Amino acid sequence: MANYPGEVGESASRLMTHSPSVDDGRIMVEEVLGAAHKGQVSEETRRVWMTNLVGSYVLHTAKTLHGGEYQMFEERRQPLLVCGLPDYSVGFLAMEKVVGRISGDEGDNIPFLHEGLVSAIDRATLGSHALIV
Repeated sequence: MANYPGEVGESASRLMTHSPSVDDGRIMVEEVLGAAHKGQVSEETRRVWMTNLVGSYVLHTAKTLHGGEYQMFEERRQPLLVCGLPDYSVGFLAMEKVVGRISGDEGDNIPFLHEGLVSAIDRATLGSHALIV
């Protein structure tokens, strides 16, 4: 996922190495927004931050609605939400669709992606596996 520059990167690293408190999250958000406002980050870095922010929101919303647990999908280097364990597994990846949508591809429709997750959960049977991308 993202590589955060400078002081922002140090905050992100702190959050990755221990369980973040609410204050840690607030500090990181403030540092990211401050760096963006001051022009200390490139357009590419802003795109990466937006991808991570929106992608995390999509995954968190899906987890709130359907339960599940986060795992890392190593092949694609992005977080994966897995719903239905231990009875079945429906994996849900959002980052690639978010990148596509930010790039202007209307085919990478986030509500449609979520509908695919809901449909896969509704169709899941004991021992079945699905991946929604």
